[in-house]
Amino acid sequence: MLSDEFSDTSSDQSSAQHGDVGKVMTVEDDDNVGQLKPNHIGHISTVYYIVVILIIGVPIWIKTTSPMRYSLPDIAAMMVKSQFTTNQLEISVAVAVDLDKDALRSRLFSQHRSSDGQVAYRIDWKVRQPLPKEEEAWTKSGFNLEKYDNLLSQLESHKVPGKMFIYLVDLNLIRNITKKGNIVYGSFRSIFIGVRDEDISVLDPDEDKPLVDIIGDVLSTVLEGHYDLTETNLIDEATDSSENSKSLLSRELNVILNFIPESVQDYRDFLDQEKLSEINILREHFIKDSGVSTLLDIKIMSQNVYYGIDSDVLQPKTSSNEARNRNERLFDLSKLALLLNSVESRIVEPNTKQNYHLHIIFPSKQNNVPIYFYDSKTNGKSFAAATSYRAGVFFWNRHEDFNLGFKIFMRNLLGLPSVQPSNSLERSIFLTRWELDLIMRKITLLQISKVLASLESLEKLLSKVRNIVILEEIASRMHTASDMFHQAIDALDEGDLSKALQLSSKAYIASESAFFDPSLLSQLYFPEDQKYAVYLPLFLPVAIPLLVSLRHLFRMYIKVGENSQQHLKKE
Repeated sequence: MLSDEFSDTSSDQSSAQHGDVGKVMTVEDDDNVGQLKPNHIGHISTVYYIVVILIIGVPIWIKTTSPMRYSLPDIAAMMVKSQFTTNQLEISVAVAVDLDKDALRSRLFSQHRSSDGQVAYRIDWKVRQPLPKEEEAWTKSGFNLEKYDNLLSQLESHKVPGKMFIYLVDLNLIRNITKKGNIVYGSFRSIFIGVRDEDISVLDPDEDKPLVDIIGDVLSTVLEGHYDLTETNLIDEATDSSENSKSLLSRELNVILNFIPESVQDYRDFLDQEKLSEINILREHFIKDSGVSTLLDIKIMSQNVYYGIDSDVLQPKTSSNEARNRNERLFDLSKLALLLNSVESRIVEPNTKQNYHLHIIFPSKQNNVPIYFYDSKTNGKSFAAATSYRAGVFFWNRHEDFNLGFKIFMRNLLGLPSVQPSNSLERSIFLTRWELDLIMRKITLLQISKVLASLESLEKLLSKVRNIVILEEIASRMHTASDMFHQAIDALDEGDLSKALQLSSKAYIASESAFFDPSLLSQLYFPEDQKYAVYLPLFLPVAIPLLVSLRHLFRMYIKVGENSQQHLKKE
């Protein structure tokens, strides 16, 4: 009796302390449930901790171990867009002779592809008579093609980048300029083709080529810069075009002129002459007057390199007996690396991103013998040579060598042949306007290709390394690059070359800044495979007792349910 009274009293007290929970858990005459009564508080604590872990702990863990990523642009759409990039061209063909314009127009091709098949062009031909302003310029020129070309360049229609004007003139006018061929390239955006006043299928008397094929040759020259050089003063030794394309991509060009005397006294004599002022004038003329400054940010520096050449390098032993008889020294081109090693060991490299060096060597006046590079494979001789890595070198033997050597070097950096075609109206200029258009188009296409490559690489990197953080600023740059990418291709399709260049440059800057942003290197605390290895040792000591208590809690509810059903059956 005392035991029963004590049990009832304990049950009442437990009910008073725990409220409804005690009432639910208290079942009369149930010894099994009575054994669980002392664990009520532990079970409640277990439920509390589990709820806290599920509602607060797990979300915080997922939040702290998941990278912050904003949405990225659709790279697949960009790839599809790039496959259908088309350059719209407007080419006017002014027929100044008696030819059937409609028949000519029907034979001209509306599609054109580069020789490598990577660039597609859609051509809008405008075959017409010369306009009144063009006829007026022809009269003012006194029927001189060079003056006519200069007057045409002043017309507003000829100032639009990307446009081309072909003038079909009498063949005799062309013969006054060049004895071979019937094409003359102007210094601006005009090309002159000489024909006879007969049918358009007339063949050139020298080349036996139809007029339509001759126009095709003009397109290959103007759009790709492919033309045969009958003469050149440069021996190219595997010039790396990929290195030159880097300067076009960034639209920055840092050139360093290294003046290297064979002896120190030669340089003192050089300073006393007027050559130094001529060099500065030529440098300023190239930057300001050639038109290239509108496309590239060019910086030209100079430095003096004393004792830059080993006296044994340029000794007459490198010359042949025949060269000695001609009073000249021949430097074997295969030993160019030794010469460059001797020079570059004494060069001071400025703190700029990428530099291109032009080494200018003064032969000693004591020997009074000029020096030339000699290629034993081709038996070619030249005062200048190009190297395979961002450098050129030439011997300043004659007064005019610097002008020509500097021009050749700069044209190579821009991805152009060493000199203009032999059938050009003026070959003394640095660049023609149609060559500037070629550079502009090349820069645009290179930047578009680089933007796609950078964003595609970034997308692949993010798919492999999932815990790289993509900040909102980085995502915004990528979206900007994508939008400018699409707009640049649309501008090319519309024939607006200037707008396409502006948009592609913005896209390139945005994509490069996103790709090389330092925040992409800061991974989230630790790599993916170590995420659980670090957290589990912290949670297991707490999780195991909770799991054991949870097991007892489930068992208790099962027992309570069974006892409740038995109690109802008894009633």
